[in-house]
Amino acid sequence: MLRRWILITAFTVVAYLAASIAWSAVQARPPVQPVGDQPGPLIVVSAPGLTFDDTPQARTSALWDLAREGAVGAMTTRGLSDHSCSAQSWLTLSAGVRTTLWKSVRAVPGSLPTQACPVAPEPTALGSGMAKHLQWTKWRTTTLSRTQPANIGALATLLAPSGSSKCVAAAGRDAALGAADTNGVISNYTPDPYQVDVNLCDVTFISLDRPDDAFLRRILDSAPPRATIIVGSFADDAGPERLHPVVVVGPGVQHGLLTSASTRQRGMVQLVDLSAFMFSRAGTKAVNLPEGRNLLVQPSGSPTAPVLRSGEISHALQVQHAAVGPFLIGFYGAVIMLLLVGVAGAILAARLSMEKQRQAAHHFTAFVAATAVAMPVSTWLVNL
Repeated sequence: MLRRWILITAFTVVAYLAASIAWSAVQARPPVQPVGDQPGPLIVVSAPGLTFDDTPQARTSALWDLAREGAVGAMTTRGLSDHSCSAQSWLTLSAGVRTTLWKSVRAVPGSLPTQACPVAPEPTALGSGMAKHLQWTKWRTTTLSRTQPANIGALATLLAPSGSSKCVAAAGRDAALGAADTNGVISNYTPDPYQVDVNLCDVTFISLDRPDDAFLRRILDSAPPRATIIVGSFADDAGPERLHPVVVVGPGVQHGLLTSASTRQRGMVQLVDLSAFMFSRAGTKAVNLPEGRNLLVQPSGSPTAPVLRSGEISHALQVQHAAVGPFLIGFYGAVIMLLLVGVAGAILAARLSMEKQRQAAHHFTAFVAATAVAMPVSTWLVNL
């Protein structure tokens, strides 16, 4: 009996490994490619609630035009709190490390209203278009004192070093957090994102309150030559927790699905991977991030397949996220009921001196208990 179980277990493990390797090989075709050099300006636009709605009207939008040309992915924006907020996400982008300030917002079931996200303070104008966060030193002290230090302001300092002719512009209150250097200074700040001039600086960060396709179309039309453009949704804000769309277009960026070594999932990236991509523009001066890895692209010959695939990934994880709670409650509720039935059957059979029935009840109880114990490992292996 023991030998048979050993053979069954060994066969199951080998079959699982063979299937995993075969599936990974299928998914890895064509192989991923690194993003090439980015010689031109950088424009980054974030709009909460941005989606790739697959409708005839959506397919004529500026976002879909970008997606047909560039690399598309589903992005996880989760930081130190379960629910991501724009102010905290822009700080994370700036540091390349997940961080937060102010209050954390907990995740809630999709049927309940989301807690309000913290609102970032407006930077103080310094003149000549410059602005500064007066509390920046205090904020950096907080983010650097954590177990995983976050050097907020590192991105802008690296891309526009002090004394150089380069600058990082911000349009919108949240974007100002990403564009501030380690002293909290923004080279060029425009409070109203609709008044932004994307030709003023080498790097321009724009934060919108909501998706605006007409605005995005205007940005594309006025962008300088050879610019790299990143458009995405960097936070959950008032919506439910989910993956968010992101598109990268520019020199050296092939059309296809985004991925990175941090996720190892075709079509899925992290917000800190965008940080790594931006840090890489500094070449040999780029810092090594603890979690974020530079973007990779799996090329695609279809103009719309990457969009549809990233949407499928986002939808699948939404369904999975919503099913976890009910599944755990239902599974362990059923386990408890079946264990009670097994124990009651064993006790009753023992009192009636029904030895075969008592053994059968013991076997049944052992099977239910083994199933309950195996469930966490089994679901982990399936996800792996």
